[in-house]
Amino acid sequence: MSIYLRDTTLGLKKITLISPYPEGTGIKEKEFLEKSILGLKVLSMKHLGVISSFEKNLLLPSSAYRVAGETIVREADGFFISCTAWRTIEIIESLEKDLQIPVITSTQASLWACLKRCHVRGSVKFGQLFSLSGR
Repeated sequence: MSIYLRDTTLGLKKITLISPYPEGTGIKEKEFLEKSILGLKVLSMKHLGVISSFEKNLLLPSSAYRVAGETIVREADGFFISCTAWRTIEIIESLEKDLQIPVITSTQASLWACLKRCHVRGSVKFGQLFSLSGR
């Protein structure tokens, strides 16, 4: 997420954050993001309280979609879904369409950063992040 915000022109400043993590981990993540990214504010967040890595892998993409809809606030200019074990890449396109803001996921941001280093452009079906130049 921090690579994404520093290296792009999207300039997200007010986000909603969701994760499958326990509440305490989610609060630490919020604090880290706000401290590490100048001007960033997490306006709302929800954490599912899942502790087991195995259980995180079992979460369906539809669960992220549902939680996103329950958590979004009108003032947010971006949405962050945290956790590479939570399958979310397949819902980014429809979630961005429905929320009308960029959606960033941990897996998507990691893939984007790798492709950018290789000077390769990814598919825009994986979100507005991939509309930015890979070069």
